[in-house]
Amino acid sequence: MSAGRCKPFRWRRDVRNWLANVLGYQIQYGLDIQTAAFHNRQRFPTSAPIDFVGRFVERRFAVWAIKYALRGAAVSLGVPLNEETLNVLANLALEAMLTSA
Repeated sequence: MSAGRCKPFRWRRDVRNWLANVLGYQIQYGLDIQTAAFHNRQRFPTSAPIDFVGRFVERRFAVWAIKYALRGAAVSLGVPLNEETLNVLANLALEAMLTSA
């Protein structure tokens, strides 16, 4: 497998780790998940393709990709996330990505 094909898997792993950190922060400080994510938004892992799509193609496609990764991370961690929470987290993550560059 080439190095280029591994990057999406690393990013998805990083998204899972980010969500795990958000959940830990949520428990540690007694916050709701959206507030915990807000406090950890700058740590959301970057992705050049998603950043490009969000900036130059169509923002909703980038949000969809982030939601897909977050949904997979939530399933992996055994944490139920409703669609509203996924939307908030994905939009928050994309804003953090777009403002970090």
